[in-house]
Amino acid sequence: MCISCWDDHGRPADWNENIERAIALIETICKEDRRGGPLHSVIADWEITGTLHLPNEPHDFSPAVDRAAVELVTLLNGMPERERVAALAYAQGWAPRVR
Repeated sequence: MCISCWDDHGRPADWNENIERAIALIETICKEDRRGGPLHSVIADWEITGTLHLPNEPHDFSPAVDRAAVELVTLLNGMPERERVAALAYAQGWAPRVR
């Protein structure tokens, strides 16, 4: 978790359907593994610059987490960095939810 990362980006709290969906996907992944499952580097470490990829290492996460991770990477890759930051901040509970 990186609240200072949110600070470094100016604490964006944008809200739209993509951010809302990203939050839901992050929550799905973190229900199984609070560290972010196969997307630990994105969710916990905030490595969100550039094109995001799923790791190639084998893992023991459920098919539901795998599906959520694939959808989340695709969604985040279509979002500007400011929206990525906002989605992570909401998912961490740092930004107050608008809806």
